[in-house]
Amino acid sequence: MNLLIDIGNSRIKWAWSDAGRVATDQISLAHGGEVGGEWLKLATSAGLRPERILVSNVAGARMAETLVRLSREAFSVSPDFAAVAAAAAGVTCAYRDPSQLGVDRWLAVIGAWTRAKRAVCVLDCGTATTVDAVDGDGLHLGGVILPGLDLMEDALLKRTSDISRVIGVAARAQATLFADNTAAAVRNGAAFATAALTERAATELERRSAGTPVIYVTGGNATRVAPCLLRAHEVVPDLVLQGLAAWAR
Repeated sequence: MNLLIDIGNSRIKWAWSDAGRVATDQISLAHGGEVGGEWLKLATSAGLRPERILVSNVAGARMAETLVRLSREAFSVSPDFAAVAAAAAGVTCAYRDPSQLGVDRWLAVIGAWTRAKRAVCVLDCGTATTVDAVDGDGLHLGGVILPGLDLMEDALLKRTSDISRVIGVAARAQATLFADNTAAAVRNGAAFATAALTERAATELERRSAGTPVIYVTGGNATRVAPCLLRAHEVVPDLVLQGLAAWAR
């Protein structure tokens, strides 16, 4: 079996794969800029030893160096780090310079295409939010990047005196557009704005491709945005890991 690892800006996620497919549930842990003993204890708790360790990393060189050291010490295996290419796993990259595309976005797109094999929009709700589109031929059309929900909310709290003064206790976004308190209004606004952009992207993809596109929602805030979508969609928490497994086949 292979160990799949997705290191994002704030969390490290992992699962095991077999025969090119994710075989276990994804586990997630906040990393705070470092990965160490707690992660290693959890990763080795199942008693499995990987033939390969496959990694998506957007957390920088220091994180990569630490993971290499831990992997060699624990498993005697050096990790393979995924990289964006002009084409992989049936998907052609839209970027003229593929190296400018985040590897997590690329793997989420590959995971989505491998799963759907038709036109698909990928909404990844992490520290930043991204929306990417792939047409029915596996051509990545590109995407958009906007602040994640927490960043949107923080911008309002830091840049507006009245809202920060009255927001009070935290409230989660609900699938009801009109809120009756300021805290919920801020959180709903971020979630519905993200959902609206995704549906606009799906409409544009539908115009370019025959048929209604699939929408996959992933990332740490997926469950906050998904109820705000009017179009049919599916929440896929381990979409990047699915893409990593497909990339490595």
